[in-house]
Amino acid sequence: MGKITPRFFLAVFIYGLFSLSANTVLASINYGPEKAVFEKQIKNKSFFVGFLLEAAPTIIAPADVNHINDSGQCYALRSNIDLGNASVGGTSSSPTNDAPTQFMVGSTTVTWSITDDSGITATDTQLVTITDNEIP
Repeated sequence: MGKITPRFFLAVFIYGLFSLSANTVLASINYGPEKAVFEKQIKNKSFFVGFLLEAAPTIIAPADVNHINDSGQCYALRSNIDLGNASVGGTSSSPTNDAPTQFMVGSTTVTWSITDDSGITATDTQLVTITDNEIP
């Protein structure tokens, strides 16, 4: 009589890989003796794993800003400039930016960012240009 060894067969089927949809992994395992004598000797087991891929956060910085310097200064205070609001998607978090308290005459890049609950960050930039309109 021959040696009976278990034979394992694992098949994994992945259905529909879409960035914003539920994904399915279905696995089946058939096992039993190498040469089954009776149908009952073969066992079938299946399991299902489902998961949802969430969209990464998105951010669109406000439009670029052109502004004049504060009177008698070579800068404009941030509190005197309306930077606008960034548009965000894919998260309920609030956007942040790295705007300085004073914008010197010239151009400054302001980076807007948003981070979702998974720690994924998206960024976009806005250009703030301050023009000196006073005679030195």
